[in-house]
Amino acid sequence: KGWLIPKNAEPRLSAAIDRLRWHGITIQEVAAAVQLPVERFSVSEVAKQPRGFQGRTEARVRGGYDRAQLSVPVGSLFIPANQRLARLAFYLLEPESDDGLVAWGLIDDTIGAGRTYPIYRLTGAVPLKFK
Repeated sequence: KGWLIPKNAEPRLSAAIDRLRWHGITIQEVAAAVQLPVERFSVSEVAKQPRGFQGRTEARVRGGYDRAQLSVPVGSLFIPANQRLARLAFYLLEPESDDGLVAWGLIDDTIGAGRTYPIYRLTGAVPLKFK
């Protein structure tokens, strides 16, 4: 159980990944490709604040979750939900969080109406192997 950042999304999320590491959140690198059932968030609306705050343009998203099968390539990143900083990870990674990565504009290039949020939820036990 946790969150998954596919390898192909990782370069666009480098600032977000750096922020997670800066906070001390555990991130594991996937060592073997696998197909997994995930929950994905489809963005229906993005609202940005008209004025910046602390050097960032705050954003909010609306949308909904559905289930999908995801091909997870080697090098993808997994953020486990069973870690000491799980609550902080949840707060930062969930798309509708009021003070997370979306709100602080750390993944602006990857979100938009009609797009899928680039961080996926894993809600069941998953057979991942790590480096």
